[in-house]
Parts: sequence; structure tokens; C-alpha cells
Amino acid sequence: MTARDYWPTADWRTADPADHHLDAPHLDRAWDYLRANVPHINSLLIVRGGYLVYEQYRDEASGAAVPRNTKSM
Repeated sequence: MTARDYWPTADWRTADPADHHLDAPHLDRAWDYLRANVPHINSLLIVRGGYLVYEQYRDEASGAAVPRNTKSM
């Protein structure tokens, strides 16, 4: 098991998607598709290598400060 010098507690470290070999415009298109076609999705967060690289919310009522009963990840 690898020792970690960091693990999210109150906050995640953030990074640009490109720093983790992800295409930000492609992620934006995926989010647009989900918002248009999956009415019950409220947010999309992508964590890679311990960094939050993408974070979108449907609206203020589903933002980061709003607690959620999450069923899948």
C-alpha cells in the first residue's frame, strides 16, 4: 500500500484537467449531454490522482455546499 502525504478532508486539491491528460472541452460536452439527457443528475465531479480536476453543478440548489445523499460514485 502506498503512503499518502495528502487526503481530502475539508477540501480537495484541484488541478487543471490537462495536467492529468484530460480534455476540458470534452468534459464540458459530456456535462452538457448529461444535463440535457439525465434529469436527475445534479453534479459531476471528476477526481484523478487525488486532485479534483472537474466540478460542475446544475444550479445553486445543487452546489458544493448542499449536502447530498449519494447513491453511486
